[in-house]
Amino acid sequence: MKQKLSIAQVSLGKEFREKSMDIKGYFAFARELDLDAVDLLNYPVFWEGTDDKKSVIKKYSSEYGLPVACYGTNNDFSTSDSNKFNEEKNKILSAIREAHDLKIPYVRIFGGHYDPRKTDNPVLNYTEGFKKVIAGIEAVIIEAEKKGVVLALENHGGLPGHVFELEKIINYFHSRNLKINLDLGNLRADNMNEMEVDHIASIRRIFKDIVHIHIKDFRKATILKDRDTEAAICGTGFIPIKQCMAELHDLGYKGCLSLEYEASFILPEREGIKKCYQYLRDVRDYIELLS
Repeated sequence: MKQKLSIAQVSLGKEFREKSMDIKGYFAFARELDLDAVDLLNYPVFWEGTDDKKSVIKKYSSEYGLPVACYGTNNDFSTSDSNKFNEEKNKILSAIREAHDLKIPYVRIFGGHYDPRKTDNPVLNYTEGFKKVIAGIEAVIIEAEKKGVVLALENHGGLPGHVFELEKIINYFHSRNLKINLDLGNLRADNMNEMEVDHIASIRRIFKDIVHIHIKDFRKATILKDRDTEAAICGTGFIPIKQCMAELHDLGYKGCLSLEYEASFILPEREGIKKCYQYLRDVRDYIELLS
């Protein structure tokens, strides 16, 4: 079975912010790319000028023949402000209810942010941060179970960042409504810059709980001087995309591989996205050929 390709809405974030892209154009572009699905985000920037979000999603999903693979929210539980914590909780609750109404199977959620190299972290340390993450998930998991929606926790922001952290959180809750959105790039970037990671071992360790995957590439920073790594065109960086796709194929992964294009400083979004899919399709096809 060929691996399914999707696109993360953030891949066109610059165009959405500049209002050169809207939700209809997003679905149309995904159809032009001949994708199997799309991902959507509940960030306000992607829905400006949209009065009835759910009706619009239903209309364009049907019109362009593209199911919504995953619905993402941008919560962050790493805060000591109780009002802010409740706001973050409500983002997820709202996304769960929308996903239920739209029959979207997964809601991608975050934990929080912590980077020990920085001095302006919103939490004091990992222990305090993970206490917040656990409390946040506890506040929303019952609603997810009630609505039959699976929360897909992403390795993002450092809370969690490592695969063992994802695994332990999943095991702590032991709920079929809490699974993993594995971001292959974030195993090395996004507060993880100092880490050397065995991607294949990481996939194998948590494979039974992976329901959605973000795929992207990174390289050593040459343009963005304020960081160690920067996004790259797929196939040109140090993320072992080929090996990961082959391993997922052999393990029987049935979910989507969703491109998160973040390298618009190298190639404009549409051009770079097309180039990434050329690479991903080539890898997908030759893995299928050799299988």
